[in-house]
Amino acid sequence: MNTINTTFNKPADLEAFTLNRNAFDRIDSKIEAGKDDTVHFSSEAQFKLNLQTYAFGLSNTERAKFVDALEQSDEEFFDEKFLQWLRDPPHDETFKLTVAPELDARAKNMGPITGGVAIDQEIIVQYSGPTLIGEWSFHEALSSSGDIHETDHLTGKLDQLASKALEELSRQDQATITGAMDSAIRSSRNYLNSSFSLFKANYDYEVANQAIAKLPMSDGLKEEYNNLLSEIRSFQGKLITDHIDQQEIKMQRFPHFSEAIGKEIQALEEGLEINEKLQQSISNSENGLFGAEDYFQGLIEYAKHIKRDSSDQISDMFNHYRENLGEFNRIYIEKDWGLNSSQQAKSDPALDLAFEETQELTNHYISAITAYMANTGSA
Repeated sequence: MNTINTTFNKPADLEAFTLNRNAFDRIDSKIEAGKDDTVHFSSEAQFKLNLQTYAFGLSNTERAKFVDALEQSDEEFFDEKFLQWLRDPPHDETFKLTVAPELDARAKNMGPITGGVAIDQEIIVQYSGPTLIGEWSFHEALSSSGDIHETDHLTGKLDQLASKALEELSRQDQATITGAMDSAIRSSRNYLNSSFSLFKANYDYEVANQAIAKLPMSDGLKEEYNNLLSEIRSFQGKLITDHIDQQEIKMQRFPHFSEAIGKEIQALEEGLEINEKLQQSISNSENGLFGAEDYFQGLIEYAKHIKRDSSDQISDMFNHYRENLGEFNRIYIEKDWGLNSSQQAKSDPALDLAFEETQELTNHYISAITAYMANTGSA
């Protein structure tokens, strides 16, 4: 299948090396248009993802030379943003997938879309929060202190543990525990002034706790992670009490705002009280947070000052995140990276063929770039 021109006029001439853009149209035309049960990459998007995967598996020096060659090809296809992404990949991000708005609803029914980063040609699936089965929009957003530097000391301790963990854990397990603990740290910056913020913080702590308990690490390393998690929980309480103290001073200085400030203080104080009771219930429950749903419902029902979700909304919230936690355990603890029984993708020969032809297109292109680099002495 001749999809691209891989002929060079001169060893040092890349101008004759051009990507046949019609190749993408030919590949995509083989997929039946308007299929209602399928969400898939276009061949162009898959081609770029393939190049990204290849580039991220190279050393920094090799990757820089590879991107230099792509730049010299003068292809409009490789815009500046894409080339910069290849040249200097972020180390704390997963692959990103953008779905067109009209396909969004269909995409959400296709099962979890997970991403990873390539480290020494090993794909590490990263956990970055409860997004495995799609975002769930509750009416009350989280309220944060807004200063990420407040948790720098916690992040520093996590970085030290992450390095130490590699002595015992695989890179995959190290990425999992680091991601779970990082989500817990981010949650610790949120004020507990709503039913959702109370639930969400304790959910992220629950995920971190399960990762510590279930990943194959020594008792000593587990203890260090548990100590850090306890410090994270304590930090959130201190953050809120310090803010209450500051607001009380502000109320004295600006008495004309005393009513609004007073309501904020009441909500934060009540949130702390509810959280203390909830965590006590969680510690006595065999099923952790999800064994304390009825108790949480009762606490919220009698709350007077925090922003509350309805009983039905709280039930939906528990059900949604219960499924998320199950997916976390399946993918990151059990390492079952296939779709579960309710998410099995239907076999589609046309999609399989389009994927194979896109792979072939990518391989031809990478081979041609590699040959060019060898001819110019840049390989």
